[in-house]
Amino acid sequence: MNIDVPGIKEVLWHKMRADLISYVPEAEASRLLMCPACGRFLPAHDFSLEHIIPQQAVAEDPAIVRQEISKNTRSGLTLLCRRPLTIKGSKGGCNSWKGTHFDNTLRQVVSGSLTRKQNDRVRDRHCIAVMSAAYLAMFAKFGYKIVLMDSGALLRQQFFLLARSMHD
Repeated sequence: MNIDVPGIKEVLWHKMRADLISYVPEAEASRLLMCPACGRFLPAHDFSLEHIIPQQAVAEDPAIVRQEISKNTRSGLTLLCRRPLTIKGSKGGCNSWKGTHFDNTLRQVVSGSLTRKQNDRVRDRHCIAVMSAAYLAMFAKFGYKIVLMDSGALLRQQFFLLARSMHD
């Protein structure tokens, strides 16, 4: 007997939809989901799986940690949109934006390479990348409650507005 088992994306989609509907009941009438980063309501095909902490960063975890805890659990997962944005000339969605602007910097922070290099210092881009990852981690844990709060809206704006500091 061959039963289709939903993949991680489908499981997250349904969990996120149920959570969204609990806060925004009108969303039940649509087949859309709100991107936790940009706030757009989009269909399932416009979302992709995103690791909150880049996989390359958790690949450097100690062997005992890698054996005991899966990479997806260590990095955290959510769905972010991949429909192109019209912000700062971006050609990708929020998933691509995070990868372009934050993943390499997050890897530096998580791997500890900043503390090993005498000439490297923590810059605005490191703080912004950590803040963005923390926002996505809070969303993954607490759901749309975080996104819909005034402070969540403020953090979502910073995800895009402060990216210009990433190039200092």
